[in-house]
Amino acid sequence: MAKKDQSLTSQAAPWRSGIAWWLVLLEGIIALIIGVYMIVSPVQATTILGLLMSIFLVINGAIQLYQSLKNKGKGRFAKVAMWRGVIGLAVGALILVIWLVGIGARDFAIILLWLGLIVYGLSGVYLVVVGRSHQGGIRWNVLLGSVIILLFGLLVAYDDFTDTGLVIVIAVLMVVLGILLILLGLGRRMAADSPGAS
Repeated sequence: MAKKDQSLTSQAAPWRSGIAWWLVLLEGIIALIIGVYMIVSPVQATTILGLLMSIFLVINGAIQLYQSLKNKGKGRFAKVAMWRGVIGLAVGALILVIWLVGIGARDFAIILLWLGLIVYGLSGVYLVVVGRSHQGGIRWNVLLGSVIILLFGLLVAYDDFTDTGLVIVIAVLMVVLGILLILLGLGRRMAADSPGAS
């Protein structure tokens, strides 16, 4: 039973070892580009920050959902991972439609964004913390990434894109997340290329 639980936990964990290295790398590159853009152009980024964060949610949600469906895991952890992907993808896509097509109110989109980010971040923290005993301890890089996403949500809830200071804080967090994901993706690539890799 413990082996089965360990397998299910591993399948459901975000950025787990089974995810393709290039997906993690791509996610990191996108996060880094968004963060750098926000630092270079904070005033312009303020107006499109919601769109950038929505795109980030769509990409992360799609990757999470793809991996959870690909591995067909069962159990509590697999379900949390699947729903995490669905929430990220759905919330991000809905916000993009609201802002790009002009359907709905901007205030509703901002509320939806911060709720989506908070739920997405909390579910990632849950997957790491609850699954720690099955994964040989806490996966700090994954935990940090999930906490940063959670902080994005809390920052957006606190300030609705009316201050460029918030944009800079979020930009720095996005750069840190991007660098962590890039390093994780490259580390997985090197591990896959090593002679002892299976």
